[in-house]
Amino acid sequence: ASITAEELFDGARERAGGKGLWLALDCLQDPHNVGAIFRAASFFGVQGILLTQERSAPLTSAVYDVAAGGMEHVPFVLQTNLQRGFELAKDAGLWILGTSEHAKESFRKIEPDRPWLLVLGNEEKGMRRLTEETCDVICQVPPQCKVTSLNVSVAAGVLISRLTNY
Repeated sequence: ASITAEELFDGARERAGGKGLWLALDCLQDPHNVGAIFRAASFFGVQGILLTQERSAPLTSAVYDVAAGGMEHVPFVLQTNLQRGFELAKDAGLWILGTSEHAKESFRKIEPDRPWLLVLGNEEKGMRRLTEETCDVICQVPPQCKVTSLNVSVAAGVLISRLTNY
């Protein structure tokens, strides 16, 4: 259900025992990826999702179909200015965790010990520069062999599982 950014982060410090997880989708363009992320978010109990309004996949029936109920169960905000959403999140006590295949830090070193806003970037370009500069920490899912990157929805599932004490 679509709500305001203020509502999305309201009471963040108390949610999930002070260890809630929110997502921010920075210009994701594939509706199947967006739907799959909503599905994983619903499955793992993510508190809410902040989406960029421009340069993003429209929330069509394809997104709803792939989400398999996730769109109805995870509150979300279509944000015109992602930086404003980040300010509200930080004011509410969230730490912003960016993701990049170029990051030095492994996701395994990130502990689910605080409220996190996990930022997932565009399928081809990753997070935008200003988004990356706003992050408190940036991590990657390190590759174990020759394939060096994951589909964004798969990476989201790995990271959400790590950060929700599942």
